[in-house]
Amino acid sequence: MCHLILVAPVLALPVFWLLPFSVALPAYGAVLLLTALIAWPVVTAMRGPQLTGPEAIIGARGEALTELSPHGLVRCQGEVWSATADELIPPGERVRVVAIDRLHARVARHARTDG
Repeated sequence: MCHLILVAPVLALPVFWLLPFSVALPAYGAVLLLTALIAWPVVTAMRGPQLTGPEAIIGARGEALTELSPHGLVRCQGEVWSATADELIPPGERVRVVAIDRLHARVARHARTDG
């Protein structure tokens, strides 16, 4: 379904056979412009770096499931990680992942900004 918008300019070519050129050219230009406006954000997003695996979780926020003193468990992006913190973090506290070492997360207390 998403590829249909990319073939819209090709599908719009018969407009030159059905309509006078003075009408067909602006109509085809509108189809071409609409296709470009839809495709541009998609292409831009696909050019960015794709993070997968443990690297994708660095910087993410989560919640301490157990007391981190210094070891414990955190939930981040729907996954439970074994974690270490430099300070005592009680259960339920918001944390931020600062590093990943194999399957172990290093976290820090997430500073809340109320406002």
